[in-house]
Amino acid sequence: MKELNRILRCPDEAVSADPLDTNVNDVNTDYPLLPASYYLMQLDNCTKQPNKHGTGDNLVIPHKLTEAAQDTKGEPVAPGLIITQYVSLVETSGGNGKQAYTIESIKKGVSRIAKAAGVNATVRQIIDNPAMLNGKQVRAKVTVSKETEEFSASNRISGYATE
Repeated sequence: MKELNRILRCPDEAVSADPLDTNVNDVNTDYPLLPASYYLMQLDNCTKQPNKHGTGDNLVIPHKLTEAAQDTKGEPVAPGLIITQYVSLVETSGGNGKQAYTIESIKKGVSRIAKAAGVNATVRQIIDNPAMLNGKQVRAKVTVSKETEEFSASNRISGYATE
């Protein structure tokens, strides 16, 4: 009887709206943007994959946020947010204002991640078996890349607390 009285007093509350009955144009699809800082993250599902140009491989290193944070708008960001870092395994000669990317560059890129994760292995071992990084904790330096005409602002991993 109490439920019936409540429905009669507030009929709008009695009808539960389907939360998925929302126009897609009314849904905010922005990816959370963390402020530039250091964050505790876990390396997870690290792999070697062909690059988008088909000229070689990248190490793909997903970094999963392990602590609660706030985005640049002050909204909460739950643990689990993933920021993926790509380490190219392809040498380039540079030119047209671009710096050459050498074997030394590859060694440094892989070594920075491994050192931060406490992994003691050769660069070749990590390239051949990137899964050895899985589950390792790092304090990653997250920066914000500027918005361009093509892309909205986004986060990237630019270093580690051990550097």
